[in-house]
Amino acid sequence: MPKNSYERLGPIAVLGTGSIGSRHMNVLRELGVGVIPVPLRETRRAELNKDGWNSSESLQAAKEMGASAVIIATDTGRHLGDIEQALDLGLHVLVEKPMTPSAPDALHLPGYAVQRERNLFVGCCLRFDPGLNYIRDNLSPFGEIHSVRIECGSFLPEWRPDRDHRLGYSARSEEGGVLRDLIHEVDYAIWLFGFPEWVFGTLSNFSRIGVNSEEMAEGVWPSGSGCSVSLSLDYLTRHPRRRISVSGSRGSCDYCLISRHLTIRVVGEETREITFPRQDNDLYLHQTSEFLEAISGHSASRLATAEDGLNALIVCDAWRKSSASGSREYTSLP
Repeated sequence: MPKNSYERLGPIAVLGTGSIGSRHMNVLRELGVGVIPVPLRETRRAELNKDGWNSSESLQAAKEMGASAVIIATDTGRHLGDIEQALDLGLHVLVEKPMTPSAPDALHLPGYAVQRERNLFVGCCLRFDPGLNYIRDNLSPFGEIHSVRIECGSFLPEWRPDRDHRLGYSARSEEGGVLRDLIHEVDYAIWLFGFPEWVFGTLSNFSRIGVNSEEMAEGVWPSGSGCSVSLSLDYLTRHPRRRISVSGSRGSCDYCLISRHLTIRVVGEETREITFPRQDNDLYLHQTSEFLEAISGHSASRLATAEDGLNALIVCDAWRKSSASGSREYTSLP
């Protein structure tokens, strides 16, 4: 959809104007869409207005200013109330991951959105990564897949150097932790290879960085497509890594999501190397464009739906339960 065709949607509200909210604001502006920031602090509203943004004091006020949809970029613990309020106001919603802290909180949300005839999507922007999409569309040369390994590690204190990481939501066990923060990896594992029947996993806090939530998560499950998927997530790795390896009966691939470099090995063929181009905010631009298309009545083939967001939470809850029980836990609905 051309940029100028977004204008008829009216402005889009952005609830929460921290680092991620500000990124969403800039992406919307780049797409030529009107933006109504809704900060959580009055002092922040004054800053935004001084910088030329037409901010609002509340989501209700943003609706009265013409907002047709909202991107929710508040702390995870607020998501449930913010989603319900937005849907009650008749706004379409894109909420940052995870949809809520746990699956029981979110169980009613897909139906809640349907009842109000509004769209509800979850911000899982790695679904727009070109390398992951290439893998998704080109699994057949590798033959029957038997193993998938996904890793994501970085150093939480360096995520936002100007803030004390121990005071943010990531540090709080009830709404943070590496399993919730890096639910992107859980989501795309399900997206690529199917929903698992059970999960075996561990969560660990080694008291290395002063947070109450888990610093490391290790998990494994049999995928819906019949292979073993294992994940390693942590807040402790000083040199960031984000990668996936896929192995099958005819070949394998290794992909680094940081460098966007993909290595493909297939029996009887020469090794192939592909590096995908990167532009600032490109994943957010593609995700936001598809959100705007979806609320305009067009298809949204890659956006994470409310059901997808719930499925990722169900897997994480089973993972958390497995860590407590020391046994595999089934991914049944709560």
